Amino acid sequence: MNPDEKLKEPRSLVILAIYALLAIALTWPLAANFTTHIPGGNNDLFQNYWNLWLWKTSLFEQGTSPYSTELLFSGTKTSLAFHTHSPANTLLALPFLLVSGEAAALSFATICGFILAGFGAYLLTKELLGDWRGAFLAGAAFAFFPQHFEQSLEHLNLASYGAMPLFLLWMIRAIREPSSRSWIYCGLFFALNCLFAWHNGLLLLPGALALFLNELRKRPNERKLIITGAGIAALV
Repeated sequence: MNPDEKLKEPRSLVILAIYALLAIALTWPLAANFTTHIPGGNNDLFQNYWNLWLWKTSLFEQGTSPYSTELLFSGTKTSLAFHTHSPANTLLALPFLLVSGEAAALSFATICGFILAGFGAYLLTKELLGDWRGAFLAGAAFAFFPQHFEQSLEHLNLASYGAMPLFLLWMIRAIREPSSRSWIYCGLFFALNCLFAWHNGLLLLPGALALFLNELRKRPNERKLIITGAGIAALV
């Protein structure tokens, strides 16, 4: 990128704001009915609504863990260890959950899912191509394609895949310019992705492994350093 072109590149916050406006516009009128309405699903949507209520009730009213409950079968504690919680969404929307209730928290998390997906894909593509215009279009396509809208009606966890490109971004940076900091970020973003949805974490692994091996092949003299860094990320 030449200096003149770089001067024309908008700041990342501007790109983030544009994705936010697109997310609000393309999910309208969700933002206009923030505290009273929820996305138009009919089935699993209400499980996600219940998840938010359960975490608020367990942590702030009962002082218990949301990973088991007596609220399903009276007098019997039921394990929710393998239930789909999406704790990252709950923590992301926690202020809205505590102040305005479950509908506001669900609406906020849904809209944020589109924004994070667009911005994450933008950063990854700009890293790979060095072209912010192409990166912006890639982010828009990744965030606002039809299947994402379909998932956002029912499956908040599956619609929250914005940490995927951020994990790949830091993995590529860590391989190309190895540092403990980059590998720690790589591990943190993979963990964040799994805390949004374990499904998405599992979906990431085959492609991430292929990308990792391809980058490793190009750097035979740095393999020991890269593998050590990947171990750090795995521990994180």
